[in-house]
Amino acid sequence: MIQPKSMSGSHPVKSAIVLCAGRGKRLKPHTDNTPKPLLAVSGKPTLDFVLDALNYAGIQQVVLVTHYLGEQIEAYAQQQSFFPISAIHCVDQQKLAGTADATLIALKAKPEWFLNSFVLTASDYLVPQAFYHDLIQAYSESQKAIACSLKRIAESEMNMRSSVRFNENDDVLEVVEKPAPGTAPSPFSANLVFVLPADIKQYIEAVDFSERGEKEIQSAINAYIQGSGAPLLPACALVQNTPAEWHPSLL
Repeated sequence: MIQPKSMSGSHPVKSAIVLCAGRGKRLKPHTDNTPKPLLAVSGKPTLDFVLDALNYAGIQQVVLVTHYLGEQIEAYAQQQSFFPISAIHCVDQQKLAGTADATLIALKAKPEWFLNSFVLTASDYLVPQAFYHDLIQAYSESQKAIACSLKRIAESEMNMRSSVRFNENDDVLEVVEKPAPGTAPSPFSANLVFVLPADIKQYIEAVDFSERGEKEIQSAINAYIQGSGAPLLPACALVQNTPAEWHPSLL
């Protein structure tokens, strides 16, 4: 049995993984020649909103997991300066196999950057500057192993997204992906934004393919929280304003 052991608070969060591999099919034809993280808002790529906010949160090292048109993302990242981010490394997810697979690729690419807790985030959110700072602060204060960024959404949307199950102390016990209509355990959905402990790597390595044919990071998070089958290390949650996503109207 894999046993969770890491807790927050002992080390500052200084590293992040940003998931940039997706094809962006929903945004065709805008993504035919431009990767989704580089779609611009008033001349500023979406990826800049993420990196600016990570910079504000004190993140110093970032791995960008790329795939579709990844060479454009790598060239762009090399041209930018996001002090105090001191290093940005790009790694290719050669086959799109889900968020857990992408996270594991990043952890293996720069293991020395992930000896302590780290941020995992999607790249297509137009996040406000304090977005990651606030989540990291809640994580540190909670003394929990994991922090989840949540948003309140309509029940009608739950079967397309996720819901979160809480204990009596409002700690997260489970992220329920795409619950059947009427079965969502709460009105809150998890953003693809987490603070995760270093020792979650072994849980990520154990993730199997889901019914959707992907290795999903939520499976590793749930396994870490639940341990031997009874909740051992519940995660803290921070409800944040729903981050905007890129839309053609923003051109």
